[in-house]
Amino acid sequence: MLLAAALMALVSGVGPIHQAFWPLPSLTAAEAAAQGDIPALLAAVRAGSSLRAPQPVRAGIIRRARSVTPLEAAVLGKSRRALTFLLDAGVEPTTADIRRLLCFAGDSDRRELREVLIARFGPQPPGDCSAVTW
Repeated sequence: MLLAAALMALVSGVGPIHQAFWPLPSLTAAEAAAQGDIPALLAAVRAGSSLRAPQPVRAGIIRRARSVTPLEAAVLGKSRRALTFLLDAGVEPTTADIRRLLCFAGDSDRRELREVLIARFGPQPPGDCSAVTW
């Protein structure tokens, strides 16, 4: 009976038995921000991840693998929820960071994020986004 329960847990993908064979990958704070996953973002911070430092983000979470801050990841991942959470938590970008975030948010599908940034920090002088790659 116990063996049947263990096999059921393994096949269904729940419980510690499943995680022993297929551990869930841990997310950096930036990866959690890109996905808008606030509980995972908090877990990453509790595990020592910074809300301000660049961190690796795997391809597939954002367009390509790269190292970005959680704020940048929130914009690249199109997560208004994470962007607002990080700003409300006191993450203060520099003027250069704000300009880079606005460049990232320049696409039409990120317009809502651009509006959040402008509402929070005011309109910024036009910057040269040609050097900002994502």
